[in-house]
Amino acid sequence: MPQVLVVDDTQSARMDVIRALSVAGISAIEIPDARDASAAARHHQPDLILLDVMMPGVNGLGVLQQLRSDPRTSRIPVIVVSALADSNFIDDLMKEGAVACVAKPFGHAELRKTVQAALETEADPDHDRSSDAPGQVTAFIGAKGGVGTTTVAINVAATWADQGSKVSVTELRTATGTLAARLNRRAEWTLGSLLQAGRAGEYEIVNNLLVADECGLELLCGPQRPIPPEQMDPRLITGLVDILAARSRHVVLDLAGENSEANAAALAMSHSVVLVVEQELTSLVAARAVRDLLIEWRIAVPVGVVLVQHTPFTPQLPTQVIQAELECDVIGVIPPAADVLDTAVRAGLPLILSEPQHHAAVACRELSRQLVPIWPGVPGLERTNA
Repeated sequence: MPQVLVVDDTQSARMDVIRALSVAGISAIEIPDARDASAAARHHQPDLILLDVMMPGVNGLGVLQQLRSDPRTSRIPVIVVSALADSNFIDDLMKEGAVACVAKPFGHAELRKTVQAALETEADPDHDRSSDAPGQVTAFIGAKGGVGTTTVAINVAATWADQGSKVSVTELRTATGTLAARLNRRAEWTLGSLLQAGRAGEYEIVNNLLVADECGLELLCGPQRPIPPEQMDPRLITGLVDILAARSRHVVLDLAGENSEANAAALAMSHSVVLVVEQELTSLVAARAVRDLLIEWRIAVPVGVVLVQHTPFTPQLPTQVIQAELECDVIGVIPPAADVLDTAVRAGLPLILSEPQHHAAVACRELSRQLVPIWPGVPGLERTNA
């Protein structure tokens, strides 16, 4: 039976953790005083430590530093539990070696999932994840801001998840992310947290910070506030995408159409690229610039164009003109959905689940079918007659 050391100065909090873990057959040892945590870890050699951050005497960061500096406890995985929303402090904890952070108040199911994931990793530390069949990576890149890239990406991803696939969605951008807002949820840990800590390429950290959404997706939302472009280290992005592909059948990347080494790194790992464009001249000009970047970066995977129509009253450029200018096929057209998108956002659901019969939802499901897996002998993108 796995054994967890629970370090928290509040008795009710310790009992809450013990109740949550007992359902999964995990035993717990209570440590009410943070100053006793290191000695208890050396004595009991637990499988994992759950460490509260705010305690009198020595705070969680101090305890974590003690554990990591002692060879007898340095390899014991530590999950920190915090009611703090200070991302800098959380980043410090991650830099010191915490494998995951759980925000207070937490649900029992969320806590068990995080603990069990850490225990499974610890039980099989030599597992070669690279031997697993990698998932299909599909990059959605917007011609410019506001075209609807995130909405299209979410709905395609949700369609795959609804069909039983394990799907992750990640916003890779330096600007403030919109994924959390689209699903009407608060993102505790984001891409910004990983990048600031410099740990986006560590399997255990990424595995435990992905947020499971009720529509079946695993989310890594974009930063809650803009981050410096230099933090988007292409090596970290490559490591992150590699980890996501090792654990998901489908990996959906939501990218901004900007010239950056991080974008080039993410696209180089993709199996297909979807360029999201409004059916008007300004968006087409921006899309041509993105297309030129793909050529410059030698992205040699199928590239398809998805046209988004925001209003039925705006004159639309002909599909043939767009295909000729961008030198790639239009694989889908998403009709206007302003009448139902606000309702979907308030419900915290993708359009394909909140309004499944709407024309835009039907178009997104058809697009998900077009983006078939890229295997030898199987076409990557099928052309539509739209």
